[in-house]
Amino acid sequence: MTHLTQGVFVFLFGQMVLGNLKELILTKVTKWWRHRKTRKPQKEHVLEQWEMDYSLLPWNGLLYEYLEIVIQFCFLTMFSVAFPPAPLIILMNNWIEIRLDAKKFLLYYQRPIPERVKDNGIFLTILTWIVHIAVLFHALLIAFSSDFLPRLMYYFTATATDPSYLEFILAYSPQKYVDETHTPCRYKGFRDEEGNYTAFHWQLLVLQIVFVIVFVIVMLFIMKTIGWLIHEDPNLEKYHEPQKTMNEDDDSDSEELQEVKVEK
Repeated sequence: MTHLTQGVFVFLFGQMVLGNLKELILTKVTKWWRHRKTRKPQKEHVLEQWEMDYSLLPWNGLLYEYLEIVIQFCFLTMFSVAFPPAPLIILMNNWIEIRLDAKKFLLYYQRPIPERVKDNGIFLTILTWIVHIAVLFHALLIAFSSDFLPRLMYYFTATATDPSYLEFILAYSPQKYVDETHTPCRYKGFRDEEGNYTAFHWQLLVLQIVFVIVFVIVMLFIMKTIGWLIHEDPNLEKYHEPQKTMNEDDDSDSEELQEVKVEK
């Protein structure tokens, strides 16, 4: 768990600092190079607006912007248990990146041609699969990489004569190892003095498997319930009512004008 926390911390800070710097510097250098190749040799020539717009970088779409957001969402949903400050770091990164992207799209890129699309395409499916995988990943992480279930099981099964929790989770090294090295040691595990698994280990394994199954079922049920309550296609009929009444008024006005013309 510690190595996972360190890895997530390094990745998020590296993406926030190095990613934004690289994007800003690379965009400026590319714009300067394109402007240098497209500008006219006359020094006194005043560039018109269309010439300045032509020297800007061509619009390449939002594919890489979507990829960046999807990667952030993947790390947020999968590793927030290992590194709880991850949402705050990603929020700060997105707040900074919004300002950088606004400057980049307004000053360094040509105006994009708008296109009507139904949704965000394959990225919706990718995000849905990431959420489902993250639920299973969180269940496995809590069950097998944390002390939550061992502590819980020890709390309900320990008696007054049992040792403390720290003493309970440390197993003794086998006698054969002690005879060879002459250095007795203890390690984290539920084994007896001969190195065999104890009954507590198998009971804990069953509890971990049951916890994973129940956790996944409960989380998927909550997700489906929220998805059922929030409709994907909102009801927009009420927003079209004023437009219909205006069209009806226009039709009635046009009919009155036609009647007046006929009378004349």
